[in-house]
Amino acid sequence: MELFTNDVHAAQELKDGNVEALGYFYRLYERQVYQFLYTYCRDQDLAEEMIQCTFIKVWEKRNHLDLSKSAKNWIYTMAKNLLIDSLRQTKRQEKVWSLHPAIPEQDDSTHNQIIYADYQRMIASVLMKLPKRNQEVFDLSRGQQFSNKEIADQLNISLKAVEKHLTKTLRFLRGVLKDEQLLMLLILLHL
Repeated sequence: MELFTNDVHAAQELKDGNVEALGYFYRLYERQVYQFLYTYCRDQDLAEEMIQCTFIKVWEKRNHLDLSKSAKNWIYTMAKNLLIDSLRQTKRQEKVWSLHPAIPEQDDSTHNQIIYADYQRMIASVLMKLPKRNQEVFDLSRGQQFSNKEIADQLNISLKAVEKHLTKTLRFLRGVLKDEQLLMLLILLHL
């Protein structure tokens, strides 16, 4: 087990792929970041889940760590952004369900499976009409639940470009799909 003399040393080791440096930061900041998250969400389970997500994301994004800045601030910012994304996602799901509460829960009946499969095929065929970049951005946003910032980093494009692609895609979908089909699309994307 390696001993780190300070955060700067540990940050360099983390960036170099040393998993022990991740453990160092986890042990050092886990409780503090938990308290920070809990202060905002007042949900113990969500705060604990966000801690795990934060340190997984720290490991995944270690190459983006700017060694000239505070690793502690980077970790806190990542935790805050993940919590905000999670709360937005929850709010979006609640909004969709409140728009149409009569939609039954998906069960194992053959009829519902057929309807579900039909909607998936319809959505796939509609999305295939979009330019490749729009498809990629839409899949990362709605299919894989990436934030716009993460999509921009992943595809090496600007945040404005991500927003433009999403706006264009959603406008296209609204134009092609009927209201009830659009609602089903939103529901399927969030299941």
